[in-house]
Amino acid sequence: MKIILKEYLASLRERGDLDKSVLPNLLSEIGLRVLNTPMVGTRQNGVDIAAVGKIKGEDEQSYLYLFVVKAGNVRRNDWDGGAQAVRAESNEAREVYLRSNVSKDNSELPVKICLCCGGELEETVLMNWAGFTEANTTDGIAYKLWDGDRLAELMMRSLLARELLEEETRRNFQKAIAMVNEPAACYDYTRAFLSDLLLEGQVEQKAKLLRLRQAYICLHAVTAWAVEADNLESTYRVSELGLLFCWNAVRTNRVLR
Repeated sequence: MKIILKEYLASLRERGDLDKSVLPNLLSEIGLRVLNTPMVGTRQNGVDIAAVGKIKGEDEQSYLYLFVVKAGNVRRNDWDGGAQAVRAESNEAREVYLRSNVSKDNSELPVKICLCCGGELEETVLMNWAGFTEANTTDGIAYKLWDGDRLAELMMRSLLARELLEEETRRNFQKAIAMVNEPAACYDYTRAFLSDLLLEGQVEQKAKLLRLRQAYICLHAVTAWAVEADNLESTYRVSELGLLFCWNAVRTNRVLR
């Protein structure tokens, strides 16, 4: 399962797939409160997503998390290649965002600036990242790398862990991905895991929200693999199915809407 998730995250071609579709749901599920997500046409001041809180099972105190998000692997030309380069955005997060975008409630919290990518930090840029983080780490500001391996591990722990996702549901999800080139089979397996997640009687609201996040991540993974396989039929049929199932799950619940 972890290999499937890592390959899925690495396959996301657009940054928006990661910072708008995947990361906010993951951060909420691991215990953080998302403060903002990317908006088109507005200045981000180096930060794509900001969140606050303690990561379950990791943090002993609350932190202000600032995420600089990149799609796929981070290469040498991503480090210093213009205004959207990793170093420029990381500097802007520290020098601009922390001074002008943080509320009084969060201004005293220690900060973690996280470089987040669906792939990995390539060897050609490892030394740049190591030198940059060493030079800029202070008592109140730390730097962390959230690569595909880290994100997949968090997904496995918080969203798709064995104790949270039934074995049959996991198998149907894996089969749906394996069959993206066969639209009918992909549709049937997707319907099966969505039924397991979203049509099981009455569940507590917190559990229902978790199941919706699970369904969202699994659906996004299936459609991403279908797009990668250039199979339009699987993409639109699975997307339609997901919309119907998720709407049915939230239509009678005003809080979830």
